[in-house]
Amino acid sequence: MNQNHFRNIIIIDDDVASRVLARIIVKEENIADRVLTFTTADEGMRFILQSCLNGRAAAESCPDLILLDLNMPGKDGFDFLNELQKLQQENVLCSKVAILTSSENKRDVERAAAFQVHAYLQKPVSEETVKSLIGTKTA
Repeated sequence: MNQNHFRNIIIIDDDVASRVLARIIVKEENIADRVLTFTTADEGMRFILQSCLNGRAAAESCPDLILLDLNMPGKDGFDFLNELQKLQQENVLCSKVAILTSSENKRDVERAAAFQVHAYLQKPVSEETVKSLIGTKTA
């Protein structure tokens, strides 16, 4: 696999336009083999639990990168990050997270940094934004 290429990316965002645009750009830029989208943090977490805890199949289906919106109804991005952090502490998951949000709130940036996210990117997503994620990919 090309080191500038992800196997699986999931996008978790309640905004249809943002989800569709991010998916189109990731596909057009050929940054990932597979891109899945989810409208809620719960849907995204359910997918991770099903795909990443499945032994040998996990290596093929578990996301390398998660594009996560912060401001969603119900469980928000920070709730999702809390759950994800527990899985990472148990060495169940090693996915990278990039925040993709319209929030410019300094507190949100600081809270995201506490979760050691790889990128904090502003919406609207663009080709440049998505290409910048390639720099977060390590061999």
